[in-house]
Amino acid sequence: MARPGKSKRIEEENGISSQAIEQPDIEQTAAENTPTDEQIRLRAYEIYLERGGGDGNDAEDWLQAERELQGTPGDQDIAE
Repeated sequence: MARPGKSKRIEEENGISSQAIEQPDIEQTAAENTPTDEQIRLRAYEIYLERGGGDGNDAEDWLQAERELQGTPGDQDIAE
């Protein structure tokens, strides 16, 4: 177990302060990775056209577009 005050001493020796270290804003980071409805709509339309424009898959196209734009690994279709 670390001795009390040890991290403070290490910070002083290295010229850093825990207050000076900026933590990422999780909400802002998530918002930056969230596609807009317009972006999803456009990508879903591209997917629709790539499939030949057949009706009945609008929900699947939308969900695929969301996954692709959010960068969810493993969810993108592999082009053959």
